[in-house]
Amino acid sequence: SSTVSNRINFNNERCFSLTGLNSDQFGILLRTIECNWPYQISKSDSLFMYLARLRLGLSIKKILHLFEFEQTQYSTITRMISIIRERLLECFVPLNIGLNHVSRGEIKIKHTTELSQKLLSCEEENLITVWDATYVYIEKSSNYNFQKKSFSVYKEVFRIEWVDSIFLSGRNELIGKKHVYANQLVST
Repeated sequence: SSTVSNRINFNNERCFSLTGLNSDQFGILLRTIECNWPYQISKSDSLFMYLARLRLGLSIKKILHLFEFEQTQYSTITRMISIIRERLLECFVPLNIGLNHVSRGEIKIKHTTELSQKLLSCEEENLITVWDATYVYIEKSSNYNFQKKSFSVYKEVFRIEWVDSIFLSGRNELIGKKHVYANQLVST
């Protein structure tokens, strides 16, 4: 099937309230998904629905209603959201999240200050980072599998845990997240 033009009309305010990104940021993210897009629903609409779903925790039925799609397009919307997620994991995540996209030399040059080396009496070749493991309480999800992964039996709440590296320049790098599952921490 051929690509259809964008159905979803949004201004900067609507974009920010539904996705958490302004229009410029949305455009930058959209451009990082470099690929042929031979699908029924445009790449822009698919990304917009995915980000709105991610930010607001909407079900596919609510997405259909909010963006005025027919109920018969349920499986198509589900597939598009899944494809966008996969493309972001392929194209955006490796270049922007985690320690794999930044070299040791870049960390040393851009994110290690002379003051911190003197305060900590570190050798010049050493890197200085701060590591933090924390968790955030979340609302109960409508997705049963995610409910199982995010429920802490010990705390009796839903939560997500992650490890974060903070460079002394203030830049943060998300290293990994953990789900509490059956009284065990499972790294993903």
